Amino acid sequence: MIATTLMDCIAAILAGGGARSAAVLGNPWTTEGLAAEIGMSRSAFASRFTEPVGEPPMRYLAKWRLTFAARRLLDTGEPVSRIAFEAGYESEAAFNRAFKRNFGAPPATWRSEHAAG
Repeated sequence: MIATTLMDCIAAILAGGGARSAAVLGNPWTTEGLAAEIGMSRSAFASRFTEPVGEPPMRYLAKWRLTFAARRLLDTGEPVSRIAFEAGYESEAAFNRAFKRNFGAPPATWRSEHAAG
């Protein structure tokens, strides 16, 4: 099934970490853009992706972006603003809001609370 293959490909790319993940995450993807990458209409792609994955493509990608950012917060001393940009956010403020919504604390606070001690 195309959606499962696409989801597996996206997961494999993102699981690779480092600069490769940042390049994929930093791309301003849209459902239309992802659909075009595999030669499908937006609606067909969204439907085929959502059925096996359980959530729409953009929500899935947003979770990957935040997971990538959380990993970078713990594994590096990079500034939050740089990690936000690497994860595909256009502003640190938007990243802070999304991160807090998902993890319950702003990125800098979360990093301090979860740092290896």
